[in-house]
Amino acid sequence: MSLPMLTADKANHAVYGLLVFLTAALLCGRHAGLAAALAAGLLKEAADWWGNRRAAHAGQLAAHSVDALDVAATCSLAAMCWAALPLIGV
Repeated sequence: MSLPMLTADKANHAVYGLLVFLTAALLCGRHAGLAAALAAGLLKEAADWWGNRRAAHAGQLAAHSVDALDVAATCSLAAMCWAALPLIGV
């Protein structure tokens, strides 16, 4: 049995979520950082959904997939850092 590969899309979500987390955590604390990463993931998927809806109304094909795993990927590295920061005394 082999493990599934991490797609480039999911990796991008994870990196961008980490960047959002680090920025918000530096400015407002680690809890706000995690909330910001979650919000970023949810807003990105909402924007994809909205774009697909507009494309469908214009008779075009959907440009993006809407996937709850994208939200999870966006929060994945942020959640790991959120959990690790108290362990290292930050």
